[in-house]
Amino acid sequence: MNPFTKSYLSTLSGLLILSLSVLWSCSPYEQDTYEQEYIVEAYLVEGESFPNVTLTTSGKLFDSYSLRDQRVDGATVFIESIDAGQIMAYQQIDTSGIYAPTDTTLKIQATATYTLTITIPGENDPIRASTTVPEPLTVLGGITDRVVYQSSEQLEILVSGSPAGQQRFFIFNTIAQDPKEEDLTPFYQSTLEDSDGDVLLEDFYKVSSGILNEANFFDGDGNTVLRLPWLAVSFYGRNAIVANVLDKNSYDFVRSQSVQLGGSTLSPGEIQNVINHVDGAVGIFGSISSDTIYTTIERNPLIGMYPL
Repeated sequence: MNPFTKSYLSTLSGLLILSLSVLWSCSPYEQDTYEQEYIVEAYLVEGESFPNVTLTTSGKLFDSYSLRDQRVDGATVFIESIDAGQIMAYQQIDTSGIYAPTDTTLKIQATATYTLTITIPGENDPIRASTTVPEPLTVLGGITDRVVYQSSEQLEILVSGSPAGQQRFFIFNTIAQDPKEEDLTPFYQSTLEDSDGDVLLEDFYKVSSGILNEANFFDGDGNTVLRLPWLAVSFYGRNAIVANVLDKNSYDFVRSQSVQLGGSTLSPGEIQNVINHVDGAVGIFGSISSDTIYTTIERNPLIGMYPL
């Protein structure tokens, strides 16, 4: 797997655990009626091998969470696609809640619909979820090899249009290739200095753009020109920029978890739960297509010349 796509998925994984913690804590006065739920997590990446599937159970608010303690043993897990003519069986890895594919040669196909089915011993109904993999994504250009930070040359990425003409949703991750504290851009430098130890340098190694709606960025040739805010750059120097197009499941998960984690002015009683597209469990079975480009972010000699 592309290491930068893997980095993006690890970010989603962390958000899943945090979001589900919020999900169970939204009703603190109902903890006496708490019912344990199964949690499912798997992400298909177009052109990559079949992913691991994580199967665990939820825990009560403030209880510690670990894959070992919350694991579900002995489940029968498989993913199949009638469109692609593929079926993949899974086996549990040691004593964890992770199930691995039994064949690493098959690749996930674009536009195919995949169905996850999990049968758990002692349960009458299986867990099911489906995802349709986005079309292949290709970065056609836009960002040059070197860009001056906060210059008039904005961070623009030209990506291939959708052959099916469907509106897409993107997330970009900017990942520093050689992160050093002295190379932090001004916003992140001040954030680190003012954090009193609550923020670590590692927190800025990869920065997300948040969801970008394709409808706002069409060019005249049917392609998409996406403009990234400078806030999506945390380090000067060489950076990998990963473009990800999301399926509906991933899109709904990311936008709903952002509300859960403070992206809304709604009061707690009005906040919607994380949007869930898994039958018989909570979690996410989603898919993405991605492409990666590189650029070097150079310092702007004008920044700092005119202090307030």
